[in-house]
Amino acid sequence: MQCGLSVQVIRPWLRLSWLETNLVAHGSEIHCILVVVFCIHSELSQIRRTAMSRPDHLKQFYSLLNALEERLGGPRQLSACTGHLTWPRRGVYFFMEHGEFRTDSGEGLRVVRVGTHALKSEALSTLWKRLRQHRGPMNSGGGNHRGSIFRRIVGAALIARDSLDSQTWEEYPSSAPREICEAELPLEQHVSTVIRDMPF
Repeated sequence: MQCGLSVQVIRPWLRLSWLETNLVAHGSEIHCILVVVFCIHSELSQIRRTAMSRPDHLKQFYSLLNALEERLGGPRQLSACTGHLTWPRRGVYFFMEHGEFRTDSGEGLRVVRVGTHALKSEALSTLWKRLRQHRGPMNSGGGNHRGSIFRRIVGAALIARDSLDSQTWEEYPSSAPREICEAELPLEQHVSTVIRDMPF
C-alpha cells in the first residue's frame, strides 16, 4: 500500500471508542486506517528531519530577491522613484545598504530594513505613500522622521556614528515646533541622502 500526505482517511473527530466499536465489524478496514496513520506519521517525521536550516531559508530568500531584481531590471533606489512608476497598492519592502554584506547566506548586500504599511484592512495608506515618507520631499531634500520610523532609526544611527549634536531628534514623538524642525533640517537632509541611495 502506498501512503502519502494527500491521503485523507483519519479525521480529528475520530476517537478510540469509535475504533473499538467498529473493530470487529470492519477489522480489515480499521487495519488499513491505522496503516495510513502510521505512514502519514512517518512522512511527517521525514519532513521534520529534512527541514531547511536558517541559512538555507536565507539563501532561498535572497534567491527570490535576486529573481525579482532580474525581472525588474535591477534594484530600485528612492532617489530615482516617483509616484508615476507602477506600484502595487500594498506590499512589503526590503532595503539593503552599501557596505553591509551577507555572510553565511551567500554573497552580495544584505537586507537591513524590512517594512510594511496599512496593517489594518481599512487603512488607506498605499505602498508608494509609505516609501515617499521615507524618501522625503525632493524639493527641500529633507523629510519628517516623526512620520517615518525608518528615518528616525537612520538619523539616530548617524548621530551615534558621527557624534552629531541633535538633542531634539528623539523628542516630540508626533510633531515638533517649526523652529525645531528648521534646526533639524541638515540632519533630515543627511538621512534622505542615505535612504535614497539604498537599493530595495
